[in-house]
Amino acid sequence: MNTFVLTCQASRSRLNTLQERLNNGGIYDYEIVNAIEYSDITDVHLKEVGNGEDWFKCSLMKNENKDKARKSVYLSHLHIMSKCIHDGINECLILEDDVVFNDIDITKILNDMPKDSVISTFDTTWIRGSDFPNKNGYWRIGTKLQCWGACCYYINDVQKVFSYLTSLRPKVFDKLLIMVHRKFPCYLYFNSQKSIKQDRKSFDSTIDVKN
Repeated sequence: MNTFVLTCQASRSRLNTLQERLNNGGIYDYEIVNAIEYSDITDVHLKEVGNGEDWFKCSLMKNENKDKARKSVYLSHLHIMSKCIHDGINECLILEDDVVFNDIDITKILNDMPKDSVISTFDTTWIRGSDFPNKNGYWRIGTKLQCWGACCYYINDVQKVFSYLTSLRPKVFDKLLIMVHRKFPCYLYFNSQKSIKQDRKSFDSTIDVKN
């Protein structure tokens, strides 16, 4: 299983516990990928990657540093996909370095992934909808079930997802994933007693920003 873990200079302390946290999830072989930090050329890069359009900034997002961090997250996730395509990899698991596996082996539940899944997400940090999961297993994401988060997801067709994402105006990566969920068959894995989440209590969620 091709597994990539996104990390950044500002969160090097997370690496102290990363191996243990990944081992708890049944992951022993993985590649650490450094996040693309914000710089003076980031906005130019965004326009090149995102279909020639400028970054979409929500009017509610007033914090400039957080907006710069969101740009870095967007570019970093796409960088992993681009790297996969370059290396001839069309399936992969992408993790962020604050992921925590609570009594769950992801390598086992991947075997039950729906065959038509383009993306299966395992991040249960934020879920909402009238079709909220009421039993363990994979649930089709759609208008009645939405999830937000990119700390743990498996792509079954990297080329398809990358092509679609880069055809859209660049914006907060989590919101773009929601658009992927609407476009293609995507699934959320839910377990009422076991979970995969971001540890936001122990770790901050900031990527390095150079003013």
